[in-house]
Amino acid sequence: MPVIAKRILESIKDFAQDAEKEARRLKARCPQCGRLVMKKELKKRGCYLCGWRPGDEATKPEAQERKRPYWTRCTQCGTMNVTKQLLEKGCYVCGFKPIALESDFGPTREERERLRRKQAERGLEERLKRELEFEIDQMGDV
Repeated sequence: MPVIAKRILESIKDFAQDAEKEARRLKARCPQCGRLVMKKELKKRGCYLCGWRPGDEATKPEAQERKRPYWTRCTQCGTMNVTKQLLEKGCYVCGFKPIALESDFGPTREERERLRRKQAERGLEERLKRELEFEIDQMGDV
């Protein structure tokens, strides 16, 4: 590759890294849900995703009233829908209209992590069970 092309690629990479740093500088994590939101908006109005407000620092996130998430996945087809519209009109793809959400307020981050760990453990147990059954079958064939 010519020297000029290498220099151009390096300058493009540097520019992309600078833009990424700038974007990270402008965003902050919400203290309640942990998602990245614009720092300026978080200080003024709070988090638009979970409803956290700037005066809520005194109470812990678990003690605060939990609000519905803005987006909810349709249990029928898996499409992301606006929660309010999903409950009022149904899914815009498949038309499924839930009576209520699985958890009316959505799981907390800790509940999601616990569920992921439990699913990973269950998957490990199933894999070990299949391997054991395979070894037993192999021993029976000998």
